Amino acid sequence: MTAFVAFCLALVSQGLTAWALGFTASANLVRPVIAAVVALLTWFFNQAILDALPSRLHVALLSTGMWIQCLKTFDDLCLSRLSFEGTSPSLTKRLSFGVSNLWNMRGVDTLPISSSARNIRPTITMSASSDVKIIVAGLPRTSTTSLKKGLEILGVTPCFHLGDPPAPISRVKESARVLAIQDRNERLKALKKLYDGFEAVFEPPASALVDDMLTIYPNAKVILSVRKNPQVWLASYYGLGIDLRSKWYRILGYWIPGVIHSSDLIVAWSKYYSEKFGLEQVPSEELYHKHNQWVHDIVPAGQLLEYQPSMGWEPLARFLDRPVPQGEPFPRVNEAAFLRNVKRAAMGLGSLVWLCLFVGLYYAGSFSWSKFASET
Repeated sequence: MTAFVAFCLALVSQGLTAWALGFTASANLVRPVIAAVVALLTWFFNQAILDALPSRLHVALLSTGMWIQCLKTFDDLCLSRLSFEGTSPSLTKRLSFGVSNLWNMRGVDTLPISSSARNIRPTITMSASSDVKIIVAGLPRTSTTSLKKGLEILGVTPCFHLGDPPAPISRVKESARVLAIQDRNERLKALKKLYDGFEAVFEPPASALVDDMLTIYPNAKVILSVRKNPQVWLASYYGLGIDLRSKWYRILGYWIPGVIHSSDLIVAWSKYYSEKFGLEQVPSEELYHKHNQWVHDIVPAGQLLEYQPSMGWEPLARFLDRPVPQGEPFPRVNEAAFLRNVKRAAMGLGSLVWLCLFVGLYYAGSFSWSKFASET
């Protein structure tokens, strides 16, 4: 019976992966079928061995296996960002990445990228102790991913952006910590350390601490990324679905790498603006207006460009003293669907982990108690 449960849970887990990634690659169409076949064969070959074990120990082992399976599935979600946009990583690279990610709890930019994929997603090469030259001061969900792609085409690298590709979890954790620091001198040192080696920086904490950033990098140029109007921005922000600050999101996704740290960053971001502008800790039209006006007030006019991708290459290239790319449209990237699916997958897989953990603990406790009772 427990082997059948293992088969069903494995199939659900792999099916959830295919749903979350989207059926955009042919390999994803057969993923659930392959998972079902492998699970079924495992069931047949191991049934005799499993039946020889005490039932409670059997369920505890099953729970542990499903916990590992859920983490592996979430790793697949991260790997999809690269495999969809370029040549898929080899099996050896995927396996080595999976092991290193579970061990170090890092993100996808630790994965070796094939040469053909480099043509699509530039390799990040950190320069030693270089100063930040560009601060993108727009709020999250103001086309910052498209702007990052545009800057890379103009030769601005490396760029610090937590969402594209998904950054190492340690970097998300540090960003949340820096944004929550109250002492300004300590915060300035932490910002300098966090952004050391990057030429352009995006989103919190940089976009929320523009005054601190200009104290550290007084000659940096500032790009205020905006949307057509605050209503469009709010629709984009709330279009992501699940609120990262939600207690349910934090609880259900607790075991999934990166969930708590990304939630901490948004919580710190909301609290910072609430205290700074005297607003509620939720995105609003007033927040959009106050933030943009604040940036205009503190940045010298000659160092500031208010920009949105619909303006094209010319104003951006002129502001940065770069040649205008010929015959290449400005990149348009919308990650809303991907981010929604990652959130759903994190909650779904996290729920499975909690279920397996509770079942495992229950049967392990029952087994231990029965052994203790029989001996006494």
